[in-house]
Amino acid sequence: MNNPDLRAPSRVSRATDYVVRHSIGDKAVYVFEKHHYALWPWAELRRQTSAAPTLVTLDAHTDLHRAFVGHAYGKFYPGSPNEVEAEKIVASEMASVHFNDEATIDMAVSHLRYDEQIDCAQRAGIIQVPAFIVLGPSIGSEVMPNEERAVGFSDNYRTDQQKRKLADAALEAEKLRPIVENIEERVPGFPGAGGYILDIDLDYFCTIAGLHPRDPTTFYDLNVFADFGVRRSQR
Repeated sequence: MNNPDLRAPSRVSRATDYVVRHSIGDKAVYVFEKHHYALWPWAELRRQTSAAPTLVTLDAHTDLHRAFVGHAYGKFYPGSPNEVEAEKIVASEMASVHFNDEATIDMAVSHLRYDEQIDCAQRAGIIQVPAFIVLGPSIGSEVMPNEERAVGFSDNYRTDQQKRKLADAALEAEKLRPIVENIEERVPGFPGAGGYILDIDLDYFCTIAGLHPRDPTTFYDLNVFADFGVRRSQR
């Protein structure tokens, strides 16, 4: 099927083997496997804007691990005599990240681990305070939003039937609209001068029904008004 708005994918800067960029309509859509690869397209997009964009994430978790802890503590362990040295490594790595310098972004990506990318991007001025639409839980585990930065829904469910109902409503307007309104209230001037990146982790979707909402209007609005679309893929 020929779609004039869906053009052949291209590669992103030095992330040539890891991130694929598609143009769909007037949107840039990036597809990649590991979470921390997001820093590549986010930094590229940041270099194109006058202000840091807000990150709006659809996810089963809030992905707010401290940046570079996995790298630093790969050599040292909390509570060991070398913990102070590990924390020095964390601070040094973070201070070296500059979104205008592609080499520092390459290095950061090589040293980040899963779920550390958002903290790194925020502290490096690549994104503003992120807002989350959290589908807690993934089927079989309860995941609640954490910290003040998280905005989401995670009903007080107790049974598998309640979990399934929540997962099936992942993209329903009746679920998403109140959360988007909450984000608009909690992020002053949302989306702001930098616009926003729509970031979707595929673990947000737990059921087939969750991919086929009866009323997708709010989800469509998120796509239409996003300055950049980012799709995060997991095997």
